[in-house]
Amino acid sequence: MSFVVHYWGFRSRSTKNNIKYKNKISKKLKLNFKKKIQATTTQKEKTNHEPRIMAFVPKKRAYVIMTTGQGTDRVGQVIDYLTNKSETKTFYAVRLNYNGQVLFLENNGLRKPTQQEKKQDKKLHNREIQLERYERSVLEMMRYDS
Repeated sequence: MSFVVHYWGFRSRSTKNNIKYKNKISKKLKLNFKKKIQATTTQKEKTNHEPRIMAFVPKKRAYVIMTTGQGTDRVGQVIDYLTNKSETKTFYAVRLNYNGQVLFLENNGLRKPTQQEKKQDKKLHNREIQLERYERSVLEMMRYDS
């Protein structure tokens, strides 16, 4: 027998029994994990529909590249976004990495940049990632104009 010292005192336990107990638990966990994987694969096989492709929906502070408008092929950072009253369009306020200018675009004018594009168009301004009062009012006007 060996003694295992714990911070609350001495406790006697055979190391062989301890190892056997741990092995039993790990075997049970592995079996349960395998069963879960098999269950999910059989569920996937039953459904024959194609996986749904989601549109690119950037969050705040996400890096995007503009495909339309004034800052075409420029990397920027999403500052804020709003949807119109009928929730059919989403408008984004994007601060360009090149000069810190704020552009207002719809979702269809944005895409996710690659790592190489991010490296080529580095951040060259020192502005806050917040909208000023005037810029916020412009974004709010876009909500009602569409």
